[in-house]
Amino acid sequence: MKKLFCLITFISFICCTSDSPQEVVPPTLNYTLTIKSEEGGSVSSTGGSYESGKVVTITATANPEYVFSGWSNGSTDNPLSVTMNSNQTITASFDKVTYTLSTSTEGEGSITETLVSSGRSTDYNSGSVVRLTAVPSNGWIFIGWTGDYVGEDNPIDIDVSESISISASFEISNLEVRETQLSIDCHTLDNMSVQSSFNYGSVAAILHYNSGGEDYMFIPGTGSFNDVNNSPNSSSDVQPGRGYTLKLGAQGWEFYQYNNEIKSWNIRNHDKSEDFIVIGDGNEIGPQSNWKGKMWYGQITSGPINWNELDTDNDLGNYHGVSIGDINNDNRLDFFGSPLTFFINEGGNQYRRATHTRLNSEVYNLHPDNFNDPTPNSPFYCGDALEYQIEDLNGDGIDEIIFSSNGKVEDFRDDLFKQTCGNKLDIFKFNSENGKYDIAWRSDSVGDDLVENTTKIRVFDVNNDGILDILRNWESLSGNAIETWIGKGNLEYELHSTYRGGTDYNMEYREFELMDVNNDGLIDIVLTTNGVLGFGEMTDDSNGIIYSDRVYIDPNDISKGIKLNNMILINDGGGTFQPYNTKELIAINAHPEVFHPFMKDGSLHFYGSFMSFDYWHLRNEMSDENTNTIFPIIYDIKVNLD
Repeated sequence: MKKLFCLITFISFICCTSDSPQEVVPPTLNYTLTIKSEEGGSVSSTGGSYESGKVVTITATANPEYVFSGWSNGSTDNPLSVTMNSNQTITASFDKVTYTLSTSTEGEGSITETLVSSGRSTDYNSGSVVRLTAVPSNGWIFIGWTGDYVGEDNPIDIDVSESISISASFEISNLEVRETQLSIDCHTLDNMSVQSSFNYGSVAAILHYNSGGEDYMFIPGTGSFNDVNNSPNSSSDVQPGRGYTLKLGAQGWEFYQYNNEIKSWNIRNHDKSEDFIVIGDGNEIGPQSNWKGKMWYGQITSGPINWNELDTDNDLGNYHGVSIGDINNDNRLDFFGSPLTFFINEGGNQYRRATHTRLNSEVYNLHPDNFNDPTPNSPFYCGDALEYQIEDLNGDGIDEIIFSSNGKVEDFRDDLFKQTCGNKLDIFKFNSENGKYDIAWRSDSVGDDLVENTTKIRVFDVNNDGILDILRNWESLSGNAIETWIGKGNLEYELHSTYRGGTDYNMEYREFELMDVNNDGLIDIVLTTNGVLGFGEMTDDSNGIIYSDRVYIDPNDISKGIKLNNMILINDGGGTFQPYNTKELIAINAHPEVFHPFMKDGSLHFYGSFMSFDYWHLRNEMSDENTNTIFPIIYDIKVNLD
């Protein structure tokens, strides 16, 4: 029975077992991992097929000048662990290494940054090329770069492969140039006459004055040769030019007014005493015997100058030089025009013309009534010098007359004349006993024998010793010279120094002005000039000059600018003058043909003018009724000296 039970149990177990399902083993799962890298680096694996649940480790390696920036799945871990639970594509990203470009400035100016290749802000990707341009503020100039780059080039291209610090240095400009183009209606005037004043006018007679706190520039008229086919024989062949006045505004010189009272051919000089001014027309058209013009005196009012004519149309003179003083000691200002014409002030704005009659080219037989007879000790004996000056030299309240003989020594007619005159300097003093002038002093030494005529005399205490000194300008075709005669007291003078001009920088000056240009308490000399202009080392043409006889000039034929050093003669303290040489006074792309210096607010300025290169182009665009309009370029050039 026991065996039967065991058999039944076994059979039941077997039956139950054969009816139960069998256990199923799932198949192995694999997933694909794709690994990519962008430019700038690599990855340790490109991926593959991995069993589900597999953990794969990937490392991103940046190339030089790049940095790993992250994975496309948002992770920035490196190395990156990836659990394989799906198909995945992961990309490694790399960025260029960035460097800081720091810029700064010294002085007044700015720096512009232009990205030549890719980059951002002031932090640039490695290898970016950044163009830096130094931009000076108005009145300043760029002088160079310092820091991680040293040099004077501008602009510069910087390859940003490391952090860089650069500074741009600026300093106050030696020359500050303001340029204005005017449009001037010439009305009934021949426009060539007005053009002449802007291109090669009477620069020696240009007059700067201040009235009511405003700056004005009186420009005398210049004769027009427009209607003369050949060389004119006299001023009757040439139309005189009308004077005009400019006013200095916020943007530069502006046209103020025509001066209808004055029509002249060639004003050569002016003189000023307080608010009174005198100018004279030297004419200089045709033969010297035909040089006839007028004198005018004016008084500065609020703005314009009120001009008055001293000559009549039938009684003209050759007024190369002019002066103001009290010629007869009656406490009234008289006017003097050289050669030897006086306008005696008789009160009430009435002037008596006192002159001489020429006997021949050297001797006079009739003379003003306050001079002694013509002898070797008279002012008439040595000829008709082109400039005399009236001045109280010894401070006694009575004006002396300074004469300078003319002519080259070798041209004198005899030994007595050569010994007596010979480019010498004479001083005549008023004799109160007989009311006439007697010679007080005559120089012993002959002056510069290479020049022909004195064209300007000025008096100033050049060495600050309390005694007035004399400066005189010589002019000839062979060159110019300025002599300094130092006062020794008792109306005696000694030739101290001679500055010889010439053709340096194509410059031939006409007369000069006195002013303390560097505010050191010493008077300096500033030359006036026309048609001077180029500096050969900075021009492509043969001379570096602007040709004054051409209205329209090809810009390729002109100078690239101006250099003013040789126009400014600095006083060494003892009365010797030499060109300013501390810095180069260069203005590129400035082309004035007429210069005149003046002081404003303690700084030296130059007025400059010339006719626009595009004059004819502008004129042709105008309608018929406006064809008498001209378009001069006017400059205000401020000079910054040490």
